[in-house]
Amino acid sequence: MSNRFATAILAATLLMCPLAGISQTEPSPGALSGGIILSYQQEEAGVEAYPIRVLVVPGYLRMDDGHDHDDFLLLDRGSRTIFSITHEDRAILVIEQGAPDAGGVAKPDLNLGIEKIEEDDVPLVAGKVPEIYIFTADGEICLEAVVVPGLLQPAVEALGEYSRLLGERQLATLDNIPVDIKTPCYLSRYIYAPDRALEKGLPIQEWDRSGYRRMLTDFRDNVQIDPQLFELPSGYNRKTLGQ
Repeated sequence: MSNRFATAILAATLLMCPLAGISQTEPSPGALSGGIILSYQQEEAGVEAYPIRVLVVPGYLRMDDGHDHDDFLLLDRGSRTIFSITHEDRAILVIEQGAPDAGGVAKPDLNLGIEKIEEDDVPLVAGKVPEIYIFTADGEICLEAVVVPGLLQPAVEALGEYSRLLGERQLATLDNIPVDIKTPCYLSRYIYAPDRALEKGLPIQEWDRSGYRRMLTDFRDNVQIDPQLFELPSGYNRKTLGQ
């Protein structure tokens, strides 16, 4: 196993090893059952590492910093709408679904490529074998990821819906994006194929050459989650993106 990929898998596995698998909890009155919690640590160039918590229950996905009362993003999977809640401003930004072919823009030939890195003796995660992929566009490396096929599939599906919805919105405003930003990697990752890594499994670590890195540090399945975490605060001003 190459040092680069061995380090990536080992780091993610060591961070999650206290779980010794997927934890479960007993039901509590009023809680939503069958919830999934993912905890990530994300880094970006010039930005101090910060936590991201993903909560998934049937019909909803929530992203926050791990604190119940802080700002958060909420995906209503039924209406395919994202809500961005800012408590200090008492504001809700509404991001509605965009048409996949918004504006009649022809999909460019991005020459997308996927390379699977074959490795031996890969440490198991919750009894499953991680896989390593390199995702390219027009011959350029866009993203590298360690994923676990079959792990927490409901969360994978919810994250895929979230990324595709954002991609549709980006497509709807494609003309507003500066030309120098619209590289094959940008177009593939954020507009035309934003869920390529998720199609292979749950990412436990992913990174690119800009300094971006996200690592799964904890995960829990079949947990009870307070339904109030998926409710929009009342009395906040709403603004719909693009209006």
